[in-house]
Amino acid sequence: MADNSYSWPKAGETSSLGKRVNRIDGVEKASGRAKYTYDIQLPKQLIARALGCPHAHCKIVSIDTSAAEKVPGVVHVYIFPHAKPGSEIEWQGELLVAVAAESEGAAVEGLSKLKIQYEKLDVFVDDANLAAAQAAKRASKGGGKEQTEREPGDDDDEKEFVNTEFARLFKESKHIVEGFYGIDAITHCCLEPHGSTVTWNGDKLLAYLSTQNVSGTDEGFADGLKIAADDVEVRCEHIGGGFGSKIYHYAEEAIVTWSAGKLGRPVRWTADRTESFMSDAHGRDHVSHTELALDANGKILGLRVSTLANMGAYLSTFAPCVPTYLYATLLAGVYTTPVIYCEVKAVFTNTVPVDAYRGAGRPEATF
Repeated sequence: MADNSYSWPKAGETSSLGKRVNRIDGVEKASGRAKYTYDIQLPKQLIARALGCPHAHCKIVSIDTSAAEKVPGVVHVYIFPHAKPGSEIEWQGELLVAVAAESEGAAVEGLSKLKIQYEKLDVFVDDANLAAAQAAKRASKGGGKEQTEREPGDDDDEKEFVNTEFARLFKESKHIVEGFYGIDAITHCCLEPHGSTVTWNGDKLLAYLSTQNVSGTDEGFADGLKIAADDVEVRCEHIGGGFGSKIYHYAEEAIVTWSAGKLGRPVRWTADRTESFMSDAHGRDHVSHTELALDANGKILGLRVSTLANMGAYLSTFAPCVPTYLYATLLAGVYTTPVIYCEVKAVFTNTVPVDAYRGAGRPEATF
């Protein structure tokens, strides 16, 4: 019987120091043969472009697409359901209208011919400014009162613990270090902007995406289209950067998929740099009040943190878990901290929805 046992190589044999290591995709990228989503060219392919809202908070008064529909080369003009007249738009960059055309130039000209009237509304962008939230109607109906939901397993004695034990702990400590810390909202800047090229073959969808989530995005398409995930094939030959922003299933991907099915032709959409800055999910944006209790020798006794975390206009895929599970559990860092209490309030503002970005919650805790 053959000996199939495995033994680890010697330490010196595993080192790559001083050795030449070839990149498996180096030649393709250096020679220009590497294909990104923008490079995918399918027969009878249409080009789609989308118009994002130019205001952070407004109401749509009217939309006139008649001139756009008459532009030579424009095949279809689509108004998003949430952008109908009378609808309220919650953030700058939220998609309003998409145009599919024979060429990118025709699609861009089609967007320029759209006539949209807006009614500007109050804007709430500072997650610590409750008065602005109420004016912009981003606060709860209770006038900004906190709303919490308890789940099975929640500690019923939590409030008593915080009010008594933590108060005692801080009272008995010899030193208290207190401060306010913030981390600004940031956005991605991938070398390759977001993009997707999709085509239908009967009831089966083939999607070429610039995505970090090839094996999971099919579920997003399937859920939206009410089809089986097995009928969705996602391909990504090369990706020009991701950093978190290319995990999620974006509205642009959904609309080109719908358009390809309706028009019976492949459709490609690629964001320009401005669109990426305004519509790709942002990250971070926390404001925290921290209190650190120490004994006479500087040993940590306890940490108490109260954080306001901006969610943007709506919840994105991982938004709720980033400032909670992925953030609060790492506040101690590498230091022994017997007791930690972290309270996180999620705040909706008139800004781009936030989501995972380069560590997602852990850098915020470390900072």
